[in-house]
Amino acid sequence: MSDEKNMIWKNTILKDSATIKEAAENLEFNKMKIILVINRKDELIGTVSDGDIRRALIKGKKINNSILEVVNQNP
Repeated sequence: MSDEKNMIWKNTILKDSATIKEAAENLEFNKMKIILVINRKDELIGTVSDGDIRRALIKGKKINNSILEVVNQNP
């Protein structure tokens, strides 16, 4: 896989221990505009989009909260 493709995927995947802020930062530079959230076993938990983050912040979630508070488990 080319280095460019590796960089695209690197910014697309986050562990379930990440914060909402980390997801927002990754989305800023992510060409696919979606985050894939994985667990410790590298299994897909769900996805996060900028809309998911925006809706969570409107509902009062804090930027340093867990990404699990915004993950869409039924992508």
